[in-house]
Amino acid sequence: MLLIHAGIADRRMWDPQWESWRDRFTLIRYDQRGFGDSADPDADYLLHEDALAVLRAAGHPRAVVVGCSFGARAAIDLALEQPDAVGALVSVCGAASGAEWSPELSALAEAADDVLEAGDADGACELELRIWIDGTRPPGSAPAAVRESIRAVNTELLRRQATQRYGPETPQPPADARMGELAMPVLAVSAEHDQPWMRAQATRLAAAVDGGEHAEILGCAHLPSLERPDEFDRVVLPFLERYAR
Repeated sequence: MLLIHAGIADRRMWDPQWESWRDRFTLIRYDQRGFGDSADPDADYLLHEDALAVLRAAGHPRAVVVGCSFGARAAIDLALEQPDAVGALVSVCGAASGAEWSPELSALAEAADDVLEAGDADGACELELRIWIDGTRPPGSAPAAVRESIRAVNTELLRRQATQRYGPETPQPPADARMGELAMPVLAVSAEHDQPWMRAQATRLAAAVDGGEHAEILGCAHLPSLERPDEFDRVVLPFLERYAR
């Protein structure tokens, strides 16, 4: 099983699942380029090609792939571009590449970008915590332990990424126009307090895929596997048990 992290985290966001799933599955996780212990990109790149390279380097030609947010984008691209490598797909609070954000979500993200461009990584991180970790709840209402763990990781990421010249490219044609081509089992997971546009993408993905499934996890925002790991396991493990053996 290949676990791909969100854009405000690194591979450590999967720590709860690493503990609860490792006796059930062979688990693989990694830091994407520019995150955690991975090097900064020295050229533009494709997220799904990195994911495939990691899978092959670990000695596995095929896996169930679980991606969250930015990682879900990589997972969906991998499933479309290399379908033989993906036995089943779990997209957690994610959207396909090429999907256009709503004006409301774009405005929130642009406000955080503006603060970062002004040199205030701490302030930009706080805004991103409100967008993604608090979600639609009042600012600061997410569990303090989750909020502070992501603050520590994401503040450093923002400082690091502010100097990066290169980034991920979008496969052509983008996945958002091709979701109906996904031929493997798909579970799209949303979270009750995530941004409305993100929640809508989960239902779109499930509806686009023949036999696609959708599940919503209550009481959490954009990182349900970290904020509500027991509930995440209750929702996701039955799907994984069906397809990961």
